[in-house]
Amino acid sequence: MDSPETDLASVTHAAPRLWQLQPSLTPLQQHWKDLEGTTTTHTLVAVLMHVEDVEEKVLEATKDTLRHLATALRWHLGDTLLARGTYSLQELLHQIAKRLNRFPMSEGQLELEVFTCLSYFKSKQASVRRTAAMFIGHLLHQNGSLLTGGTVPIYLAHVDKLLGDQDPAVRRAAWQLKGLVDKTFSLHAPDGLVAALQRFVKGCRQPGYPPQYEGLSA
Repeated sequence: MDSPETDLASVTHAAPRLWQLQPSLTPLQQHWKDLEGTTTTHTLVAVLMHVEDVEEKVLEATKDTLRHLATALRWHLGDTLLARGTYSLQELLHQIAKRLNRFPMSEGQLELEVFTCLSYFKSKQASVRRTAAMFIGHLLHQNGSLLTGGTVPIYLAHVDKLLGDQDPAVRRAAWQLKGLVDKTFSLHAPDGLVAALQRFVKGCRQPGYPPQYEGLSA
């Protein structure tokens, strides 16, 4: 998927491409080195950005492709996550972020997925921009090590461009992401005993939704 704006063509063509890859993806852990770079996770992230696309055809193709991916990767997301009556964007992003953070890839590869999401801040669709901001928040909340002195300025520079977005939902997601980046980076910064104790306590429990997202409608 070369551009955030190749919406329908990219998403609708992703499913058959993934099914062609499936023999190499199951079980993925045993064949990861045989795949070309991060093709699978790049496709996953690109498709996920359109999970609330305004075009019905793109929306349905997105959900079908995510189901194929979940099956191929043995992620067991459950049928309810993508079902019309029980669908929740927050829960879907939370579950996929959790699985990506556990995926057998290097820190650099995972960081690349975050930067891929940043490119969707330029999408013409407000729903795509909002989904990208929220998904980055879930990824960073669950893996604070992605926030370093080198990456934080890059993240914030992109987020700042969304703070004045014309869509109020995008602006709200951007402000919440900015707060999450600041708080998470402060928590993980090696600045003494207090931060170390905070990291220890945080590591003793499973991360839930980012606190900044708890009041955000799904």
